[in-house]
Amino acid sequence: MNLVPLYKTNNNLLVGLAEDHLTDTVNDSLVVEINLKKGEIVNGPWSGQKKIKFGIYYPIEKEARSEFLHKIEQAFSKQQIKEIEELLLKPTKEEIDSLIWVPERLKNLANAYKNDIKDVIERLINIRHQIFEKALNYAMKNELRSIDEAFEDGDIFRFELRHLDNAEDINLQLLVDLIKKIETTVESLANLNKIDLDEYDI
Repeated sequence: MNLVPLYKTNNNLLVGLAEDHLTDTVNDSLVVEINLKKGEIVNGPWSGQKKIKFGIYYPIEKEARSEFLHKIEQAFSKQQIKEIEELLLKPTKEEIDSLIWVPERLKNLANAYKNDIKDVIERLINIRHQIFEKALNYAMKNELRSIDEAFEDGDIFRFELRHLDNAEDINLQLLVDLIKKIETTVESLANLNKIDLDEYDI
């Protein structure tokens, strides 16, 4: 069993991964709250430091941990124990973000999550540019035809979304709304994941 019982309260235990507690000094680690009496998981992985800060838990001394491991084996099936271990081994991004200090084994996983979001942002920005280009081409054949005809070969003008803001064509209005929704989503993703948008061509 790759679990270590850390704290207790009534029939509940906070258990972590043994590999996260190889030394006496651990700044923080993910814990799962389990109920020995019912043999069930009470709460999924979360910061152990935050759990004990906002709840009433008592530390389990090292000498007593083997006794509690035995109680866990009696209360839970092997499949349930494996499930608890999997929850701690493969936490979600939200669970990792709950930690005050991120263990080394989770840093690569946290970076992988962030890279996935970066990839999503890049794809959304590319889609935004493609939609804007199509919307602009459509506008130049309709509402902005007079502007298009005023241009001569070689003329350069940088169109922006604001040039389509007052479009009367319903198709254009829908496309402008879609572009704005994409921009809002990109900004929200960047803020949530502390990603600098300056490196992207928005």
